[in-house]
Amino acid sequence: ILMIKYLIAAAVVGVIASIGAAFQLPMFGFLLAKMLFVLMIDPTDPKFLEERDFWLIRFFFLCGFIFISTFTQKLAFGYCSENLVKTIRLNLFEAILYKHIGWFDNKDRAPGVLGNVIQEDIATLNGLTSETYAVALECILGIIVSSGLCLFFSWQVGIIAIVLSPMMVFGGFFMSSF
Repeated sequence: ILMIKYLIAAAVVGVIASIGAAFQLPMFGFLLAKMLFVLMIDPTDPKFLEERDFWLIRFFFLCGFIFISTFTQKLAFGYCSENLVKTIRLNLFEAILYKHIGWFDNKDRAPGVLGNVIQEDIATLNGLTSETYAVALECILGIIVSSGLCLFFSWQVGIIAIVLSPMMVFGGFFMSSF
């Protein structure tokens, strides 16, 4: 029961970190746009140094935020997935140990084949759970956050972003399939 509490806590931390990770690219775009406008100011103007330093400090804090949120997200989801794989391997190995000796006579149940299942097939489960869920959650939240920021700053651009988002998602799936 204590292990389940740790896994639930790690999953909650992972979801919170994914929410933070969803803000990374929209905030980077916002800060980059502000910095580009600062670079249009004449470098001899005293306001240039003040504005440049202000937005560079924001970039520095954003880099720290990106590091912390991404590290926490990968750590939390990795912890959950490793515990899932460990539990499945232990349960499968325990079930194999209690089988009758005649059960191993089938070629599909030879000890080498079963060892391969424990090693490779369950390791595939690790990649299908934590990495897939973390990336999918971050992408979905990123689209929501980006659309919300677009609607906040310009409702016309926000509507265009919302209308074009399904096309971008379809294009991403199409490109990843090849």
